[in-house]
Amino acid sequence: MMNIEKENNIIPEETKECAKRWIETGKPCRYRNGFGFRGASSRELSKEEALKLLPKYDFGMGFYELSFEKDTKVDLKQSSCNCIVTYPCDPIVLMFNEYSANDMY
Repeated sequence: MMNIEKENNIIPEETKECAKRWIETGKPCRYRNGFGFRGASSRELSKEEALKLLPKYDFGMGFYELSFEKDTKVDLKQSSCNCIVTYPCDPIVLMFNEYSANDMY
């Protein structure tokens, strides 16, 4: 398995095989519906939920996107109705991100 160094953390190669191993070893997985930088929050996925969703998702661009990344949190104290302040947080997670046509506007 090839590893890529990114922001001082080791991220597995972005393949479905690596994603499946990530899930089966109990590493963190999260689900988000929409763009994190626009304020969409994520929720934790159980191992069973992640394995069930995996066949539908893929790495790269699309409406059902997989990625290894740092999750994004919204800073409610710093945000306003005109500006949403977000920041990345540890650890690296396997993100199941679902988009809709409305996210593209």
